[in-house]
Amino acid sequence: MAQANTHLEHTAPAIPIARGGPVTTEALLNILPAARRASTYEEPLDIALGEFMIAAYAPIVQELIQRRRAMEVIQDMASPDNVIFLSPGEDA
Repeated sequence: MAQANTHLEHTAPAIPIARGGPVTTEALLNILPAARRASTYEEPLDIALGEFMIAAYAPIVQELIQRRRAMEVIQDMASPDNVIFLSPGEDA
């Protein structure tokens, strides 16, 4: 005779990990002076600001990587290997 499964299985949906929203330009402008002061040890880093910087770090780095990749694509398209650019006024 098979034993009944007395273990209750987890059936609730998984709760997604909280993520911060987009980091606005205004937020970056507010962080920058404090981050510069903290990096030169002019003043200690406020814990709340430090926590915000840690939370904002991943989205900022992700955006930077995406922008660099986009610029690489633009640069590759703007200067293909089979094109020779002539200086203005230069006779061909």
